[in-house]
Amino acid sequence: MKLRELRHNFWNLGFIEEGLADTLKNKNPKIHWVKKRINDRWFADPFILDVTESEIIILAEEYCYDIRRGRIARVVIDCKTFEEKGFEIILDLPTHLSFPFIIRQNGKVYLIPENSASGCSTVYEYDDATRKLTPLHHLAEEPFADATIFEMEGKSYLCTTMVPDTNSKSVKIYTFDRENLKVAERVATVEFPILCGRNAGEVFAVDGHLYRPAQDCTLRYGHGVILQKITMKDGKWSFEDVNSFYPNTFKYNHGVHTFNNYKGLIVIDVRGYRNPVMGRVLTFLFKLIGKK
Repeated sequence: MKLRELRHNFWNLGFIEEGLADTLKNKNPKIHWVKKRINDRWFADPFILDVTESEIIILAEEYCYDIRRGRIARVVIDCKTFEEKGFEIILDLPTHLSFPFIIRQNGKVYLIPENSASGCSTVYEYDDATRKLTPLHHLAEEPFADATIFEMEGKSYLCTTMVPDTNSKSVKIYTFDRENLKVAERVATVEFPILCGRNAGEVFAVDGHLYRPAQDCTLRYGHGVILQKITMKDGKWSFEDVNSFYPNTFKYNHGVHTFNNYKGLIVIDVRGYRNPVMGRVLTFLFKLIGKK
């Protein structure tokens, strides 16, 4: 490993077992960090596919330092020890992949991974028994970034940012044809005072209210997660900040940028240096000599 590689980004996953209602109030929940087997790659943008008595199965971005682009992986984690038991690459394209958003509908599982580098967004049908992803059609002929789909007042919506302004001060909202899994017309663009337009995970409900995990990119990409309460009245959308999570450990000091849940379990991801000590030392030295 080259010396400068010690300051490369390194993401890890963490699981929160307290309920969603508690995370709307608690800024420092107890987190079980995943114990990784190998260090030549990392996983980020986790979505929980299933939780069994013994295993947590997630779909996530896999990033190998040698390959240098994101792929979609199926990762298995032990429920009791939170050790990574193994992974499989289920989608590999010439362009970067991440944020494998899951839609469960009519007994089937569909994925909409982030692939803005290709210039469009594709819907895939996923068969977990065979680990096969079948491309169906383009969700939209636009480079959406981290698009999420949710239901509100009996209608389906998609919210997203897009290239070239992915980490923006606004989020775009479209109606969504859930039956055919296609985006329809844009109905709103909501502006924020800070860079928090980009989604950080799936919209969730607590006590009849909807909440959007949003990325705070003010300091840097994926610096923190803000949970925002969504309201819509007479066609006017608003997003109220309710709680937020920022990096607060020595090992993971650079970012938190995903918040998802399924079957009573919450998953997040966090970012630090590949080597927490040498990463800090090298960053300090590089700044002294004016080198990035």
